[in-house]
Amino acid sequence: MWALDAAGNSSVSNPTLRLTMPPGDDQPPSAPGQPVAYDVGATQVWLRWAPSVENVALDRYEVFRVDASGTLTRVRELYQYPPTPTKTQISGLTPNTTYTFVVQARDEVGHLSPLSAPVTVTTLPPPPSCAVRSVVRQWSDGFVARLVVENTGTTAVDGWTMTWRFWASQQVHGIWGAKVVDRVNNSYLRVRDTGRNAVIPPGGTVSLGLVASGTQLPEEFTLNGGLCTVADE
Repeated sequence: MWALDAAGNSSVSNPTLRLTMPPGDDQPPSAPGQPVAYDVGATQVWLRWAPSVENVALDRYEVFRVDASGTLTRVRELYQYPPTPTKTQISGLTPNTTYTFVVQARDEVGHLSPLSAPVTVTTLPPPPSCAVRSVVRQWSDGFVARLVVENTGTTAVDGWTMTWRFWASQQVHGIWGAKVVDRVNNSYLRVRDTGRNAVIPPGGTVSLGLVASGTQLPEEFTLNGGLCTVADE
């Protein structure tokens, strides 16, 4: 680069600057980690996996369902601009059906990783029909509730998870007949069987109890994802 004055005189040119550009993306991503299935329901499942290693920039993860013949059907794309956690929900599944899934990574120029190791998972049976009767003793800032859960369907329930509305301001002081799993979106309490009361035959019942703070009583009950009716005690 140099400069010219009004008379056409030029300056001494600057020293030459040489730049070495980095090489392009010529490497595919590594294979994602084997997916882990969790929160399995009758029509949905969550998958999570360890991320791929990419030398430049990762574009997306693609989740595929693998059928018995080995054919891949893409069921989800998880874009990485901006980077997101390596987990996703697969919905629209058939109850009581076995599925196999794999994950593949794609970088920004289209290089594909090897497929992850597969994960095989079986969805739960259709949600049972259920009814809940409750007996509640309440005071100014808390309550004790006894819940009787009846299987009103024609198929035995073998292992159960139950939820009901439970506000963020409420705290559990005691529970029996069930074990606390977690709080869903800080608005529902999720509990499961103790192992000894996992089976509820058709027409059978299980009883559980709760001591909690607050004045909001249990409501909106679900059993294995199915909404229960509320029966009169």
